[in-house]
Amino acid sequence: PTPDLVSELLGLYKTSRKSLLAKYIAYLLDMMDYRLFNGWTEIIRFELGVITDGQIYAGSAMVNRVKQTLSGIMRGTGSPEVIERLLADIEREKEKKYQQFKDNQDHHLRLFREKNVMVPKWNFEEFYQQGFALKIRQYLIKDLIERGGRDATEERINQFLDNPQAYPYFYVSCRVFMAMFYRHVVLGRGVDEGDNYDQYHLIYSAKTDYLITNDRRLQEFGADVFQNRSKVIPLSDLLDIV
Repeated sequence: PTPDLVSELLGLYKTSRKSLLAKYIAYLLDMMDYRLFNGWTEIIRFELGVITDGQIYAGSAMVNRVKQTLSGIMRGTGSPEVIERLLADIEREKEKKYQQFKDNQDHHLRLFREKNVMVPKWNFEEFYQQGFALKIRQYLIKDLIERGGRDATEERINQFLDNPQAYPYFYVSCRVFMAMFYRHVVLGRGVDEGDNYDQYHLIYSAKTDYLITNDRRLQEFGADVFQNRSKVIPLSDLLDIV
């Protein structure tokens, strides 16, 4: 269970599938128990040592607030004003992220056109190993460390670079970032409103055995990020396994 899963679930509130919301909330609460991931940005900053008081999972106070809010919505006893405000915040953040993705894609595609750059037909792994892609990852680490008020030495940057054993969530977040860049800029695919949540689900799945989804876009995305097609799988594949 993650904050982004909660946000995505509450998106049903104003749709024709609202009748399913109580049922799905019940599933989520049962699965959640007393554990909820922190926001992914806090997790990776914690892994990088940018913040020292962070942790992978949210504290009990936050978990209880989320459970109370969801329980109220499920039972129909939640304050309509609170729910509307919460949904408005979620929708505003979703639209903000979507526009950022669009602006980023438009910016890089415009640069490619202006400089008359011909993009080779790399697969993702070939793209990921290019020298400029490595520099993008190094710059990302440097930026995160410096924004946290720490000294981004070359030794420190290399410590975090492509190190899945020590920093699993950050490693996956880097591959997610590069895979998104690859899709939007190298392959020229359009930005989808679901891209925002898809990337978060993959980051949170860094240490899971499987991520189950029937979304083919997310399966393809996950195959690149995790370097195999046996981690992000449809429900039918899971049933075959068990």
